[in-house]
Amino acid sequence: MAPRYAGALMGITNCVANGIAIVAPIAAGLLLKDETNAADWRKVFYLSSGVYFVCNLIFVLLGSSERQPWNEPAHSEGPEQIKEVSVKQDTSI
Repeated sequence: MAPRYAGALMGITNCVANGIAIVAPIAAGLLLKDETNAADWRKVFYLSSGVYFVCNLIFVLLGSSERQPWNEPAHSEGPEQIKEVSVKQDTSI
């Protein structure tokens, strides 16, 4: 997990997912010889099932919910390092 970079990571994963969504109909079109043949559609189903299974297996085996070390900045400013800024108001009219 890296909450600090959640937006960037979500953008990357959405880019990959949209790329796959573009490639999937092309791959189905290459596998299908006859669109009315159930055996050809089974090939498409088995291929997509295999891709989902392998990707899920990788996630289950390698994924974790630990906060990543690169999530923290190198030099974090704590509350003691924050300086107060005074604002002068112009009261003359």
